[in-house]
This record gives sequence, C-alpha cells and structure tokens, in this order.
Amino acid sequence: MTDYSRRRKADDKTYFMITTTSAMKAKKEPTVEYGIVITRPWSKEMYDHNDKVSATMKENILMAATDRFKNYNEEDLIFEDEDLYILAKAVCAYGFVDFSAREVFNELVSELVVVPNFWLYQEYPYLVKAGYVPALEQGLVGYSK
Repeated sequence: MTDYSRRRKADDKTYFMITTTSAMKAKKEPTVEYGIVITRPWSKEMYDHNDKVSATMKENILMAATDRFKNYNEEDLIFEDEDLYILAKAVCAYGFVDFSAREVFNELVSELVVVPNFWLYQEYPYLVKAGYVPALEQGLVGYSK
C-alpha cells in the first residue's frame, strides 16, 4: 500500500465522520415572529404581513408629515422646518437645500409610495424614538438575523 492510498483512506474516513455527524445534528427550531414562521425564502404569509405593517407605517409617517406641513404658509419659500426635514430624510434618504416646504412635502409623499420595506424596517424605529410616529404592536418580519 502506497503512502498516497493510506492518506486517501484516512481522508475518506474523516469525510464520512464529518458528514454523518452533521446529518445527525438536531434540526434547528423554526423562528416564529408574531405567529408567523420565518422561512428562507420568504413565504407568502411573511410578504402579506409585511405589506400590512408597512402600509400602517406609511400612513403614520404621512399623518405626521401632514400635521407639520399644515402649519406652513404658502409664502414660506425657504424650507426651515426641522421636523418635516427629518421625516422627509427618513423616507427619501437624501436631504433638501433651498426647497420650499411644499416641494419637500410633495417629494416625501411621492417617495413614500415606493419606499421599500427594508428601509422602513431601519428608519421607523428612529422616528418612533424621536416621537414623530407611534410605535406599532407588530413589526416587519424576516429582516433580523
């Protein structure tokens, strides 16, 4: 028996031991959030839940922005409202310089329609902590590791 064949047998034995040990490990318990089993790839139930929650998040952001925009006059040409700016930046992901309040509000509304759920997952807790929007009982699922 050559040195190579001895090494090969040892490698095969080690490979067999590793694969059988891996196969014998207990299956990982499925993660459940808000009564929904988290799967990879995402299930239809997860997508439906996230769509409902993100619609509520968008409504809350829109109401907060509308409340702040109501206080603006049409004569206010330069955008100076810090609260409206923070809400717009949370949705749009870019800032505004020398824009009127109407332009900022319109941009926020148009971007709010297409903002992805993962962005809301990241930004909404900050808006809750800052006191702009209310906390939700259920959050988005499938984004935590």
